[in-house]
Amino acid sequence: MNKRIRQESGLTLVELLAVIVLLSLVFLLITPIIIKAMDNYESIKADTVLRDEADLILASIYRTLYTTKETDIRELKFKNKINDDVFSDSYLLLKNDTKIGFVDGKFLLYDQVVKVSDKNIKIVTAIDDEQDYSKLEKIEEGVYRITLVLKNERKNMIQIFENDIVTIKDKKNMEGNK
Repeated sequence: MNKRIRQESGLTLVELLAVIVLLSLVFLLITPIIIKAMDNYESIKADTVLRDEADLILASIYRTLYTTKETDIRELKFKNKINDDVFSDSYLLLKNDTKIGFVDGKFLLYDQVVKVSDKNIKIVTAIDDEQDYSKLEKIEEGVYRITLVLKNERKNMIQIFENDIVTIKDKKNMEGNK
C-alpha cells in the first residue's frame, strides 16, 4: 500500500487574525486621507461654482456698461432701505428711467432681474457691519467700480469680486458740439 503524505495547506486562525488586524490598520490610516480629499474636492467645487456665477454676472454687467454712454446715465443712486430686511441700493439710473445695479436685494440690468443659476448662491446686498456687500460706485467721471459679493449658503462660503469698468466718455464731445 502506498501511503501518500498529504500536504494540507491553508490559513490558520492566527494567520487570518493577523491579516484582519493589518488590513484594519491600513484602513484606519487611509480613511482620514480619503475624507480630507473629499472635503477639499467639495471646497474647490463650491469655489468654482461661485467664480462661474461671478463670471456670468460680471460679463453681463461689462457688456452693458461698456456700451453705455456717459450722457445716457442720469445719476448714480445710493440709498439704504431700513425695514425688517435692510438693503443697500446702488444703481445707475439711465435717461430712459431704467436701472442697472443692485436694487431691493436683486441685481437689475435695464430693470430685468439677473438671476443666479445655482439655487444655493445668493448675491449679498444686505448691509452687515461684519461683511462687505454688493455695490456699484463711481470712482471718477466715466469709471465705475463693481463690487459683487456672492455667498454659497450650503457651504457658508463668501467671495468678493471687485472690478472697474469704463463707460463711453462722450460728455466732452457733447460739450464741444454745443
